Amino acid sequence: MCAVTPCGSCSPEVRSEASGVRSEVHRLFEEEHQRIEQDAKQKDADDSRIQANGLKLLDPEKAKTLTREERLEIYHRSLAAMGLKEDGPMTPDQKKLVNRMYRSMVLGEVKTPPNE
Repeated sequence: MCAVTPCGSCSPEVRSEASGVRSEVHRLFEEEHQRIEQDAKQKDADDSRIQANGLKLLDPEKAKTLTREERLEIYHRSLAAMGLKEDGPMTPDQKKLVNRMYRSMVLGEVKTPPNE
């Protein structure tokens, strides 16, 4: 059976089936390509939004407009940028840093000098 490239020795039914399979594979490829493209656009939009919200943290007045979820998103993105996870392995100094970041970024507590 010549399912990949129908040849003269294949029956019309086999050629038709092969053509249908090729069409289906092409359709699935296009759908997957569109899904990947949409996911990339969504990721870019999320990145832009999180970065813009992160900049708001630098201004005390604008920081007040952020929701807890937005603050958590910024915090988690910052941890990921440092290669850390809240529940991952950390040195004692990293734990202190992560705790400070959480208090500052998520809870909005007054920033304290780093040596505390």
